[in-house]
Amino acid sequence: MKRFLVFCFLLGASVPLAALDPLEPATVRVTVDDRGSGTRQEALREGLREVLTRVTGLTDAAERDELAHMLRDPNQWLEHYGYREGDEGLLLEARFGLQAVRRAVRDAGIRVWGPTRPRVLLWLVDERGNIVSAGDDTGAIHEALARRGQYRGLPMRLPEMDAEDRSEIVAADIRGRFDRRLRAASARYDLPLVAAAVFYTGDQPYLRWRLLQHGEPLDEGRVEVGEGDGEPRARLAAALVDRLADRVAGLYAVTAGEPVRVSLRVEGIGSLERFASLRQHAVGLAGVETLSISRLEGGALEAGIEFSGPPEQLERLLRLHRRLGDCPDPAPLAITEMPEDAEVETDPDAPDAVPALRLCWREA
Repeated sequence: MKRFLVFCFLLGASVPLAALDPLEPATVRVTVDDRGSGTRQEALREGLREVLTRVTGLTDAAERDELAHMLRDPNQWLEHYGYREGDEGLLLEARFGLQAVRRAVRDAGIRVWGPTRPRVLLWLVDERGNIVSAGDDTGAIHEALARRGQYRGLPMRLPEMDAEDRSEIVAADIRGRFDRRLRAASARYDLPLVAAAVFYTGDQPYLRWRLLQHGEPLDEGRVEVGEGDGEPRARLAAALVDRLADRVAGLYAVTAGEPVRVSLRVEGIGSLERFASLRQHAVGLAGVETLSISRLEGGALEAGIEFSGPPEQLERLLRLHRRLGDCPDPAPLAITEMPEDAEVETDPDAPDAVPALRLCWREA
């Protein structure tokens, strides 16, 4: 039986990658042969497998022993299903309970990739030496990027390659790994993650890729695909999305642990609208258990956050708010010089210091 899964907003046509932003990770559509109960149960299991992939960032999530019980009865996690006719035939559309699925994943000790995800800017040089642009919404490469990005739940976009982009970067800059040019061209998009990749042709086509975070190299690799169905370039593009999704999920997915209290100071919060935006962002992050405001004075907010991951991961997640970033100057430290022969007493029962984060609100 032929089956494939797509996001709820993928209607069988190509999807402009510049607009790709997976917002419905718990909704799937499955092509089915009939409306029988056996067919429906098989389709629901297949749909739940994909939802688990999106929620965890792991392609093998459904095969893990800790989550195998979820597939035995997918109806337990189902909120709604229905049928409709699509370009590929009869479609079963199912929506699973996202919060219940996330809770089950977290309770099983598997990491959770929350809904707040960074969009990756992808500079991709095709086999002809051209940089693939957002406006080029046809062709095997573009379609493969869009479909696999939706399958993995990875928000991406391609550059516009308009006059402004063309004045900043050419394909040779990407091939030559000229990061200064890459950073300059990427600045207008204001995204934390930038990927650069190049197709290479030959008897065995392959692709080389790099990932930068805030302009600094983070990871790189080479992608090859063996014999298989489909156009080789499309399969390479899909494999590239898998590599990027694996790496990005590794940065932002949170494995539940004992919550740690982290002290947060945000400067430049000068209005209730900014405060509300910050609070909504923070409480929606995976791993955030509680947020308590201790002071809001003089445009600075001080708060305590109970977070089930390491503090550096919390900072990484907080920075996904487009207005939160580094402060223009470091916080001053009060330093007291002690005599060389001074004795310092320590209290072994004193609690450990609370990790502290300092961020600033950036103007548009």
